[in-house]
Amino acid sequence: MAGCRPEGPPDRPSAASSTMIVSTSSGRDSAMSIEAATSAPSLGVARTPDADTAPSVELLTHRDSLCGDLAENGFLIPDSRRKAVAARLGRPDSVRSQSAPNTHNPAQMDTIVDVFYSGLRLHYGVLGVKEGETDILMEADVSDNRYLKYPALGVGTTVEAIVNALGQPEERTTNTYSYSCALHIMSGATVYFHFEGDRVKFLTYSWYTD
Repeated sequence: MAGCRPEGPPDRPSAASSTMIVSTSSGRDSAMSIEAATSAPSLGVARTPDADTAPSVELLTHRDSLCGDLAENGFLIPDSRRKAVAARLGRPDSVRSQSAPNTHNPAQMDTIVDVFYSGLRLHYGVLGVKEGETDILMEADVSDNRYLKYPALGVGTTVEAIVNALGQPEERTTNTYSYSCALHIMSGATVYFHFEGDRVKFLTYSWYTD
């Protein structure tokens, strides 16, 4: 079992939840309004090549770069290990665990652990080994915008605003849109927006594990 974790230490989430609903129109202007509202860096700005240069490489659009940064850096837990999370957020409200054989080594018993905080569920695979890293964060369910870099694309946001900012989802069901986008190979997560009516109820960050 192996996994990809979010990297880079963002500022610590504030203690209070804050939902930002922004009005959007469509296309590039919509993506830029989201970036401005959330203080996101300006990413992937295309430039016009000189006439005598070789054929240009297609650069990321604002929409693509916003989606990629949301997938790579949108979840504001810099160190996902359970002890590090507890040091940052305090003692969890509850913990649930169960044993499971390792996918690649059935003789090795691992543990599936769910850690619950207000507005947050962290779903771990904990390797049954004595040495090396053991905690692998596989999923995070987020229902409080204080854990998100982009609260304007978080809980309470409309379906229309999500599509205007990120484009059409890669997969959709009646109540869920999903986006798998990243700025770098083997980085990022699949982000699921779960809707109640026409607004986001919670998000799921899902990281690849093997």
